[in-house]
Amino acid sequence: MSAADLPIPPDIFFDDAPPLSDDDLDRLFAAADLLVDPPEGTSAYSSVADAIAGLAEGEDAPSYPRAQETARWQVDDDRTAAWAASKLAAAEGEVGRLAVQRDEWMERIGAWFDQASRKPRRTAEFMRGHLERYGLAVREETGQATLALPDATVKTTHRKARLEVVDDEVLAGWLEEHRADFAERFFTDGVLDEEAWRRLVRRTAKVYVGEARKVLRVVEVDDGWAVVGVDDEVVPGATVKSAETTATVEVNP
Repeated sequence: MSAADLPIPPDIFFDDAPPLSDDDLDRLFAAADLLVDPPEGTSAYSSVADAIAGLAEGEDAPSYPRAQETARWQVDDDRTAAWAASKLAAAEGEVGRLAVQRDEWMERIGAWFDQASRKPRRTAEFMRGHLERYGLAVREETGQATLALPDATVKTTHRKARLEVVDDEVLAGWLEEHRADFAERFFTDGVLDEEAWRRLVRRTAKVYVGEARKVLRVVEVDDGWAVVGVDDEVVPGATVKSAETTATVEVNP
């Protein structure tokens, strides 16, 4: 990375004193942690400013007014925004560098683990397979479902053959096609009423929002917004997601 690619140093925007020092940020983050998870046996702080002030007690640190100022700080002009953007770029750059280091270490650790554990993993797989086969043989011969050994327990389970559904649409269609046959064979007086049928086949409705937006409208009403149909009647089962304007920040390359 050339010097031209590096983010502008934050100090260039405030050569005298930055809006927040690194110590201010450290105390702010530590105070926020205290509010979320106060130490056992300590009284809870009522605000971030109180927590910052508490952290500063007995130290060569900002006074309580400075703590209040730090807690209330926000970007309020272009110069401060440029400084905050520079701090953001530097912080994300550091996170990126640490992530690269993490990935390199994880790759090395993974390679070491794969090599070091290869034989014990193969041994475990080999012994597990033989124990499972032996447990099944013991069950078949004696009916004993569990085999207790000093260092392991082999448990066997038997389940009767049973139906499983792999495609609801296909099976539901087939059942509907043969509904009369089931009524004659399995239901009293050859009648398969709607309640009994719903216990067998239950259709799940799906409304596609993109198509619904073509036929339904969002209108403003006295107490907010509503979804209405052709005759302006309120449509049940639909709601209005409030309009909102959001901001995202992307660090410039």
